[in-house]
Amino acid sequence: MGRDDHDFGGRAAWIWNRAEEQFPGSPQVLDVFHALKHVNDGAKLFFEEGTPDLETHADRGRELLLADGYAGIETWVGDMFQAEPKGGGLGGLLNYLK
Repeated sequence: MGRDDHDFGGRAAWIWNRAEEQFPGSPQVLDVFHALKHVNDGAKLFFEEGTPDLETHADRGRELLLADGYAGIETWVGDMFQAEPKGGGLGGLLNYLK
């Protein structure tokens, strides 16, 4: 792999560390399937499993991620804090996706 090649991973530290050892300086990209799962997990911090609110807000987060990337997730996280949360922890999602 050359300098312009990319490594795709699920954000596990050992994957990223190994990729950096083998391909120093190459861009590393979070795969979309892991990112979408984490958006869904983030919505579960606010809404109970199986509720329409969970589906609505998770769908919106996934749409914003796919349309606008990290900026979309920032918007979604801000919107989620306007909802009635059952918990917190979306800051970790922002760090995960950054």
